[in-house]
Amino acid sequence: MTFKTLGATAKTITAQTKSGSYRGPIIAETEHHLIQRQSTHTAVAHPKDLLDRQPRVGESVRISYSDSKGTVREFHERAKAQDLGR
Repeated sequence: MTFKTLGATAKTITAQTKSGSYRGPIIAETEHHLIQRQSTHTAVAHPKDLLDRQPRVGESVRISYSDSKGTVREFHERAKAQDLGR
């Protein structure tokens, strides 16, 4: 699924569930995992059963882990135009 969305050179890594934080849009889902884009060529696979809620494909979220429990929060990326004006 990552290759289909991000291209043939893309790679998928597994979320560090002991302690890790990831942000970006959910680009796909399988029966047991949600796939989140991290960069133009990298995605992270999150185990669904560790998350406190299931975000939808297309939703931008921050997923933070502590002791193998994932907390999902809405995440809004700042527009590049705002960054350039600073």
